[in-house]
Amino acid sequence: MSEKDERNSDAKMISILIALSESETEWLTLSEIGGRVVLPKNTVSAKLSVLTDNTFVERKGNRYRLGDKFIQIAVNYFRAVEADARTALNDFNRRTGANNG
Repeated sequence: MSEKDERNSDAKMISILIALSESETEWLTLSEIGGRVVLPKNTVSAKLSVLTDNTFVERKGNRYRLGDKFIQIAVNYFRAVEADARTALNDFNRRTGANNG
């Protein structure tokens, strides 16, 4: 597989993750995901298989939702943002003499 094909494949998986993250409902069917990402069902199914095998997506019957690994990445990101904000606030307090908690 060429580098361009790999990037295209990665982009398809990312679009599936985005579709799941933007869903108004927790679970989506293969057809619903395919309609949102405008990809053939067989392509979506193959990508979902990889994402499911790696716990980025969870499958229950014929429905899919974001999985544990995706959620853990989000939690880690928010922890890092919180730590950065805390550092910035502490720096602000130190420089101004303010005490914001």
